[in-house]
Amino acid sequence: MSFFDNIKKRITGVRGRVTGFFGGVNPFVWYAIVGLVVLIAAVVLLSVMPSSTDPAIVQLTIDAAVAQSDNLAPTLVSRLTQTPPQLALTGSAPTLSIAGRRVINQYAASAEATSQRGRLDYGAVQAVGPPNTPTCGDFRTAWASEIPTEIATLTLYFPELVRPSAIRIYETYNPGFITMVVFRDVFGDEHIVYEAAPQASPQCPLIREIPIENLELPGNTVLITVNQTTSIGGSNQIDAVELIGIKY
Repeated sequence: MSFFDNIKKRITGVRGRVTGFFGGVNPFVWYAIVGLVVLIAAVVLLSVMPSSTDPAIVQLTIDAAVAQSDNLAPTLVSRLTQTPPQLALTGSAPTLSIAGRRVINQYAASAEATSQRGRLDYGAVQAVGPPNTPTCGDFRTAWASEIPTEIATLTLYFPELVRPSAIRIYETYNPGFITMVVFRDVFGDEHIVYEAAPQASPQCPLIREIPIENLELPGNTVLITVNQTTSIGGSNQIDAVELIGIKY
């Protein structure tokens, strides 16, 4: 036997032993091994490839998503169109403060009113965000109705759906003429949580806290009606409204 014939014989023997060993492996094991190798290769490839995602496309996708509306619970973004862009000048950006894991204290993110003295100064927008009126007085940083002796309603929209437990109203001028507070749930049903006769209060500013019990349906809208027909001291001005509740 020549030298080359001897090498060929040895190679053939090794190949036969390897084939015999792997031939006894279950085919499903092979599939699993191949799948694992492909997965590892894909992860490595994606990790080294530069990202080709255009941030502008991502933003357009986000904008399209948040603009969708629900018949039962309109999205907040549809309400924000009511808020003038000059809102940033008022320092009343919407704020959330979380107490514990589920209880949320939140200020309004948008507002509208049946009457307002101005679109920016004294407008409904001034009731958005945390309190920013320094003291009791006729300040443009709080909402006031156009006519100081009329009945008017202020509607506020909050960022988070909650099962309400309380509402705090920050009255900063001529307080006491709030006659009705309503909580509107996701189905559009309105629940009266406060009613009173108009009565001027000697305390100013006044933080009026209204406890709410036994309301299980969540919502994010509050309506406040002021009846100033008997007022002789000017408009009942509201600087901020805080909605407290269990996050839905």
